[in-house]
Amino acid sequence: MNFEQNIMTYLHECIGFDRSTKAIMHILLGKRSAQTIQDIHLFQVENLGGLLKFAPEYLCKTFEQKFQAYRKRQEMFRNRAGENTGLNPLLSNKIHGMRNEWTGQAQFFFEGVALTVQSCSFLKAGESYFFPVSENEVIQHKVKRLLKSGGDIHDVTSQLYVELNMALTFVTDIDVTPFVLKLTAKNEVGYTYSQLADMYQLTELEMYIRIRMTLHAVLDEITSSPRDYPLLKMLLTDDQSETRLFTATAMKTKELLEKGRSLEEIANVRRLKMSTVEDHLAELAFADDTFDYRPYLTEDDLSHLCQVIKKTNATKLRQLRDETMEQYSYLQLRIAMALSRGRSIES
Repeated sequence: MNFEQNIMTYLHECIGFDRSTKAIMHILLGKRSAQTIQDIHLFQVENLGGLLKFAPEYLCKTFEQKFQAYRKRQEMFRNRAGENTGLNPLLSNKIHGMRNEWTGQAQFFFEGVALTVQSCSFLKAGESYFFPVSENEVIQHKVKRLLKSGGDIHDVTSQLYVELNMALTFVTDIDVTPFVLKLTAKNEVGYTYSQLADMYQLTELEMYIRIRMTLHAVLDEITSSPRDYPLLKMLLTDDQSETRLFTATAMKTKELLEKGRSLEEIANVRRLKMSTVEDHLAELAFADDTFDYRPYLTEDDLSHLCQVIKKTNATKLRQLRDETMEQYSYLQLRIAMALSRGRSIES
């Protein structure tokens, strides 16, 4: 079973028919909506959150068609495995979707590396005019700053080579060659996914995933030992708005909560329906480790609800409400469901 098939099987085993194919694709594409964020945590598929966010559109459409066909075959027998076989260990260990793809960190870093390699190649040859592989102005600014930080271009190039080579030596169980071949230098245009897939006799999506695995492993190494990578660490994004795992509108509600505003006051100030403010609370409960649940649930109630969720494996609010004899509000149930998936709760 290749990575592509493994991902389809794993998503089906985790989510079954509780969500549509489109909703599951929102998870893979990193859609920044409260529902998608909640689904990622609810079904515990954080590794795959945003995995295809920066994949070429045609690869995403092809995968969606294959996944839809796969689910139709499963639905013929209403087949949902009782025991989750899990992700391929390589995928499980090397892919960190929510941390690297959802936030845009991986793409930002990869474009920075690609532009730095291209710039060094041309500048060493005495050429300062070329079409940059990244049009992102923030990335271009970072690369210019990096190039000026090391003095002579030959010294910068040598240091960049040392750092990239060292980081790639920490990538185990994956062939790093495709990652290197994606990079563009003077007189050497980076390979396409199609060319690499033909070379390795894999599907294009499989090749895309393998390159992202390499990228994630490199990011892990740099962030764990930043002093060893003075140049490469300069290419990490510092845009905190992108690294948040909840929506901007939920962030505004969070800010008002921290100022002591009640839910009713927040709804009035922001001119929102109360149900929308409650959506924000549920989103924060899933994604924000600092969220304080105590104004909405007692310790005993939370412990009880977590036990029920664990026992029944409830993934729908109606199911959980029935199991608890309608003792709790939907807001309380949503918060409990969020915390049971995201935090270690004593029970």
